[in-house]
Amino acid sequence: MTETIPENADRDFTASGYVVDNAKVLLLHHKKIGMWLQPGGHIEDGELPHETAKREVKEETGVTPRLNHKPDTEYDEPAEDLPKPFHVNAHEIEDGHWHCDFAYIFHAEQHGEATHEDEHHGTKWFTAQELQQDDHAMPENVRRTALKALKNLAGPH
Repeated sequence: MTETIPENADRDFTASGYVVDNAKVLLLHHKKIGMWLQPGGHIEDGELPHETAKREVKEETGVTPRLNHKPDTEYDEPAEDLPKPFHVNAHEIEDGHWHCDFAYIFHAEQHGEATHEDEHHGTKWFTAQELQQDDHAMPENVRRTALKALKNLAGPH
């Protein structure tokens, strides 16, 4: 992997969510990529990254996600601190095309029906032990970030 994204590379901004519930993290088996990934997708016009992540989690898994975020500061002027991503990652999707992903951690608030199930082969709640096993096809950065999400949200919520 290169140190930086090439200047002439095509870049898209995406957002995703690591949903944690009962010491497990929710991943989906992506149809096009053929690997276990966190739910996510492209940031649409007029959307903020955390809004995209929430929308994508709900659409792809049916889970209503809850983001825990308290702004660091308050302003007297019209300004708003956005929720900080848990993890930011740049990765090459195909030759010359890169995604910069803003990942957030969510709690599962409700379980419902997914509206975009056609994008994956199914979902699975992974324990830390399952994530540490190397028998699940997933990018190493997804494995490490999912484990980090579980560690950060350990305990009752």
